[in-house]
Amino acid sequence: MKKLFVFVLVVWLAGAYIFSLYAQNEWRSPRTMMEFSGNRIELFIRGLSWPLRIFGRDADSAGVASSSVAAIATQEQFSSAMCALTEMPASVREELRRAVRTYLQDRDQSKMVSAVEAEEVPFHLTKCFGTSAAQTMHTHTSREDFKHFYDASERALVLTLMLDAMRKMPNDQKLRELGDEARTEIQQRNEKYYR
Repeated sequence: MKKLFVFVLVVWLAGAYIFSLYAQNEWRSPRTMMEFSGNRIELFIRGLSWPLRIFGRDADSAGVASSSVAAIATQEQFSSAMCALTEMPASVREELRRAVRTYLQDRDQSKMVSAVEAEEVPFHLTKCFGTSAAQTMHTHTSREDFKHFYDASERALVLTLMLDAMRKMPNDQKLRELGDEARTEIQQRNEKYYR
């Protein structure tokens, strides 16, 4: 009995390690300094749920399934945002950064809204859905699904730029907390939507 327990424990931890390496590899690309899921321990802890990800599709609990969908959607929304920032022309990216910095100083949303609605932003964001959001876009194909996913991806893009603009804050821990709160807010919206 003890050998069986040790075997199951080793398989579970090895699976978590493999999933964390996979997740880390998925998130590795040219990015801004502040990345929400870069912490290896956090990725390992998330990886502990690998049996649910593999066998969760048949789970009786809708809450577990919707939570998994929400987590995947959130990851793909942030991944799409980072892809769009990497792919768009430097002039558009700099205009977005400038608009976000202005917003953080005077809280006037008009410049930020017009920068986000520039033609290049939706083009590059939706273009990135093909590579960065294949799972969610493949399983949720309605017009409402697309609108929800796009809105959350756009929000992820703005939040990423805001946190990047604030990276010079003296308190790096505070910045990490703000990043976690921003990601949690988007995931909670996804959990409500993907019930």
